[in-house]
Amino acid sequence: MSRRGYGSGYTLKIILYLALIFSIYPLIAGALNITTGSAPYSIYNEGSTGLSSLRSELINSGYSLKVIVSSLKALEKINSTGLLVIVGPTRDYDFQEIANLAKFLMRGGSILIADDFGKANSLLKIIWTTINLGLELVGQESQIRGVYFNTTAVLMDTGSFQKNPAAPVITNFADTYGILPPTVNRILTNFPATISMEVYDTESKKTYDVPLPAVASLMYSTPYSWLETNLTSVVKGQATPDPWEWGGISFSVGAVLPLIGNGKLALISDPDIFANQQINNPNFDNLDFALGLIGWLTSGEKTIIFDEAHLAHLPSDPLFGIGLWYMILVEASSSWVIAPLLPILLFIILTGYLPRGETFKPILFSHVKRVKPNSWFESKLRWYKRTRNYKSALTALMNHILSEISKKYGVSGENWNEILNNLLSRRPDISANRNEIFGFFEEVTHLVDKKKRIKEEVFTRLVEEFRRISEILLS
Repeated sequence: MSRRGYGSGYTLKIILYLALIFSIYPLIAGALNITTGSAPYSIYNEGSTGLSSLRSELINSGYSLKVIVSSLKALEKINSTGLLVIVGPTRDYDFQEIANLAKFLMRGGSILIADDFGKANSLLKIIWTTINLGLELVGQESQIRGVYFNTTAVLMDTGSFQKNPAAPVITNFADTYGILPPTVNRILTNFPATISMEVYDTESKKTYDVPLPAVASLMYSTPYSWLETNLTSVVKGQATPDPWEWGGISFSVGAVLPLIGNGKLALISDPDIFANQQINNPNFDNLDFALGLIGWLTSGEKTIIFDEAHLAHLPSDPLFGIGLWYMILVEASSSWVIAPLLPILLFIILTGYLPRGETFKPILFSHVKRVKPNSWFESKLRWYKRTRNYKSALTALMNHILSEISKKYGVSGENWNEILNNLLSRRPDISANRNEIFGFFEEVTHLVDKKKRIKEEVFTRLVEEFRRISEILLS
């Protein structure tokens, strides 16, 4: 009796089963309320390192958001120009992705890159190579061969910082293009890198890496700064400047440049500037900075494309499976042999898969539709309630009311306790409600810090208390 083997049919079945698993997983995850956007700097991440607050602000400002979850090759599918946003990439970019980015820029697109790990330097290399080749074709030569992220050291600033010199507070700006609104005075960073440039010496015929001068920057540190190369000492809070380290000058953490055509380029050497923890801090101007910079980059265009394909999504994250699935589709559609067969293959694989109801909908470019609720804050609370992310909702409640207090009364503090005490010293008429006000903030802080999940009825009660507390504090 002959032994039964495993032929090509068996292999095809395995591939189809795997494809089916990756296809239906986002639906299962959505039904089970598994968090989407686990990666740092994801616009779906509602934690301290996520960009969900920036996403909400952009939607509220009328922007149309699209998301790439496969690769930058998908830029070919977008006919309009707009702004490509790359924040905190952890994966390298291949040559074809860089080529598609170059086409996007030549069509008049703009790009914002915020990076402190150096993965985006491969993109910058091709941009500067293209620019230098263009100059050579017209008989010009530039000594500046490129501007890059210097990720070999952490910027330390003893002249202006928040708690630790590794968290510089940027107060120096060289806003040549009138990008920033007058409200931007203090920007909080966290373990930032710096921006350097590659300079060509015509005499020695060599290139050198030097810090980008402050006068050529959008924003920069104080002269009491240095580049700390011992990352372990930075984490432990024991870093001190050494003789062989750059220091005693201002270092660039942001630079902008108009490109050929209508495109523009912005480099920010700390992605944390745009993260929820910094954006939602009422004591700093990170949000106004982000909106001002994006407004300049878009130049009236309303399309913003976020690169989620190069972020470190966990395997449990629905975007991980979606990214793999659409990466296969993008690669297959680029092949002249496979592309004609795709409709048939998709029909076979996706039969019975199409989502129904209001669950998570996986698409390559997810258009985030703008809704018009009573207010942006109400829409944010509805989103949190729909996703049952009550801890983030309560945190948003606290940040919102503290921000409103700071705007209306001009009070500040290191925490909510200090802010409220400073407010009561100015408004003694509110002191009669002191116990109720402080009780609300203490309960919210306790629930957010606990590992236990918050029940829906508790969240609903606290929302009602929040409305009553808001009327007392902001009346």
